[in-house]
Amino acid sequence: MGSIAKRIERLERLYNTEPYENPAEKEQQLARLRAKLQEVEEKAAREEAEGDPRRRIALEELKEFMKKTIADRRASEAEHGF
Repeated sequence: MGSIAKRIERLERLYNTEPYENPAEKEQQLARLRAKLQEVEEKAAREEAEGDPRRRIALEELKEFMKKTIADRRASEAEHGF
């Protein structure tokens, strides 16, 4: 597994680059992200069943970081009237 920080940077670059012109494009991207997340969760569960919880722990840390980042961003936007 790569570092969580590098994965977070890639996600941030992916979602902070340009606004979507086409709402269908955004939905397609979200569908791909959800499918990938499901694959990763399934792999983490298999690995944990085999005695290796590292991927599940990393995934939980990533989810928590993303929730905090989203909450911080929304608070900042509300504070600045965006």
